[in-house]
Amino acid sequence: MLAALALQRLLEELPSVSNGLSRTEHAALAGVAEGARAPAEIFVAVHTREERPFMGDWSFWRVLARLASGTKPMLEPASGARPRFPPEVPAAASFGAQRFRLTPSGREVLAGKLDAH
Repeated sequence: MLAALALQRLLEELPSVSNGLSRTEHAALAGVAEGARAPAEIFVAVHTREERPFMGDWSFWRVLARLASGTKPMLEPASGARPRFPPEVPAAASFGAQRFRLTPSGREVLAGKLDAH
């Protein structure tokens, strides 16, 4: 039974056919839409939605980095500055001190009006 639940949750990390987001990516955008701004706040918002939390902060920072990069970033620093994602240490103080907000693309993807990819 637990193996089936774990497999189901793992499959939810594949891109959704409705908006192209994984469950974690969707929860991160929803957390920001609900007011979480700092990476640690977004992490807590996502993990409150999990029946059995499985992801640590380091791997979650990578999720935020993906959401804030690419041709259609869905998150951006609230300051408007370019996001700082130190690739070797994504949980560094400079990353954790940032505050994020949804981009117009992020709002549209979260509303199901745009595909993330």
